Amino acid sequence: MMSQISTLSKLELINLFGFNVFRYNKDKKAKRKSYYLIFTYILLIAFLFSYVVGFSYGLIQIGQYSILPAYIITIISLIILFFDIFKIEGVLFSRQGYEILSPLPIYTHVIVISRFISMYVENIIISCLILLPGLFVYGYLIKPDLIFYFLFLFSVFFIPLIPMALSIFIGTIITGISSRIKHKNFVSIFLSISVSLFIIFTSSKFSSSTSDITIEMLTNLSDTIMNILKKLYPFAVWLGFSIINKDIITWFLCISISLIIIVLVLLIVSKFFQIIYKNLYSTYTKNNYKIGSLKKESILFTLTMREFRRYFSSSIYVTNTIISPIMALGFSIAIYYFGFEVIFSQYEYHNLALDLIPFIFAGAFCMMNTTATSISLEGKNWWILKSLPLTTKEILDAKILMNLILYLPFFIVSQIFLILALTPNLLDLLWLVLIPTCLILLSCVLGISINLKFPVFNWKNEVSIVKQSTSSLFTGMGGLFISIIFIILLFIVPNNYTIFIKIAFCIFTLIIAVILYFKNNQTDLKEI
Repeated sequence: MMSQISTLSKLELINLFGFNVFRYNKDKKAKRKSYYLIFTYILLIAFLFSYVVGFSYGLIQIGQYSILPAYIITIISLIILFFDIFKIEGVLFSRQGYEILSPLPIYTHVIVISRFISMYVENIIISCLILLPGLFVYGYLIKPDLIFYFLFLFSVFFIPLIPMALSIFIGTIITGISSRIKHKNFVSIFLSISVSLFIIFTSSKFSSSTSDITIEMLTNLSDTIMNILKKLYPFAVWLGFSIINKDIITWFLCISISLIIIVLVLLIVSKFFQIIYKNLYSTYTKNNYKIGSLKKESILFTLTMREFRRYFSSSIYVTNTIISPIMALGFSIAIYYFGFEVIFSQYEYHNLALDLIPFIFAGAFCMMNTTATSISLEGKNWWILKSLPLTTKEILDAKILMNLILYLPFFIVSQIFLILALTPNLLDLLWLVLIPTCLILLSCVLGISINLKFPVFNWKNEVSIVKQSTSSLFTGMGGLFISIIFIILLFIVPNNYTIFIKIAFCIFTLIIAVILYFKNNQTDLKEI
């Protein structure tokens, strides 16, 4: 059995992050694209390192170094929990490969464990990227003994286990429930989004609790944050204290608990794996089909409806892209119910709130859009679409239009809440609508441009395209980066000149969007 696990795990890991393709690919163009992706990963890692070093240094400088391990463990766990829930159906219950393995004399739990190991290794890498900078700052400033280093470093192999167990358990329940219902994708989408919003709400409650800390509370800051962490994730506090106090017995107990939990979850998943898999990929048919009236529609309408059918056929695609407009809507509702004076009162520049809100709202909308992966998700069927007597413009317009129609209800409702909350004058109302509209248009066109530049059709599962591809990464960073740059400019320039920042933003985004749009339409899709 161990040899089977070892062999399957190697097959899963060899394609992790596309390193195996990069190693053996002789195509210079593909190699160049891989270098772009590596550069992007390095840039993201640098941002992550700076963030972890910053908050670690800050906690130590105010004398609260004892809470640092628990804080880092909580951050790692929340990140793993949030992202792994979306992976369960696409990785653990992936259809590709299982049909080949199922006739072979391989135990079901071997397949489950091998797929778990691929997720586990990926989470170990994420854990190291967050833990090591914090450990470096702690070691440089506090200079602990070797036991601390041993406990903290060795804990990195066990920190992901409980959030992984929870995400696997929740993801399996969602997949299991949806697999037994006719409209399984819609049920899976609804449950996944509900869980994701709950995690986001819990995390925001944690952030708001820490942001309410006043100067007078600094003397008891350690106890305050520890109480918050105990409510949010008590295991992190237990493990963090055992590391700080060098309590090997408690540390070993925490490690044992995490191992027991993950083993129990994997046993449960293995027991119901085949049942869930069969229900998940089964189809329902009826023999009472009747031909009704036939209608002739325009090419754009037909292609747009095709994009919507493709979109809602993938729960992974929906849950990863719909979160962005939902967050923007939640931001608008929060401003309406609590008032922007209350939300921005804790910041030094709260007088700029009315100028900042359109940019924040626009950035939230553009973090994850559908066009960034719409071409890659065609997969092996891409040749069918590009061989039809359709122009490039017709195909790409449908993908952009689908994204805009999807965002439209969220945008309108969000705008209503913002208008009621802010009661802007005519000029502020213009910017409130125009700034997000310009950035959304640019984000949709930019997603097509980047996906044309970095298409991936031979993907193993949709998770690798929706969450880990170059195009999704670049597009999400692009819109957010532009929004952040102009927000920074608002803080720099005098208040009398903020209107010029807004005008420049709209002109810049629209010009770039128009240039990219016409450039995309000139692309020969047959060469992709």
